[in-house]
Amino acid sequence: MTVQALVTHLGVAYPWQCDSMGHVMTRYYMTMFDDASLHFLRELGFDFSHLATKQIGWADVRHVIEYHRELQHGTLITITSILTRIGNSSLDYKHELRNSQTAQLHATMVARTVQFDLQTRKAIPLFEHIRDQAQHWLQTEQPPTTSRP
Repeated sequence: MTVQALVTHLGVAYPWQCDSMGHVMTRYYMTMFDDASLHFLRELGFDFSHLATKQIGWADVRHVIEYHRELQHGTLITITSILTRIGNSSLDYKHELRNSQTAQLHATMVARTVQFDLQTRKAIPLFEHIRDQAQHWLQTEQPPTTSRP
């Protein structure tokens, strides 16, 4: 089943995020993708108060970022996210960073994050309500790929 991607980040590329060549530095892509990840986890049912009250959080264990087109200052951006796998204690998802006005693809990130006990520093099984909500967002068919310029 193809599931519509969820908008997880809206932003703008600022001049102070750019390097001497005039495009956004890689560290700011990661910041935007990290913001999108947190919003995606919230949409899947994670209550961020659990960080303090239950000492439960998330540990990113894998990131693969591909840069498709330079992102220059002044560009309005939208990140959408899809869930690609539900594991025992982990989730795999893909973010796409696009120009909000043209829908041109600038970067993608494929990630794996693990539900994590902050006291024992070990992975724990996904909460059942997160697993149930994740089923709604699970992408079981590959969406059409966007060709690179």
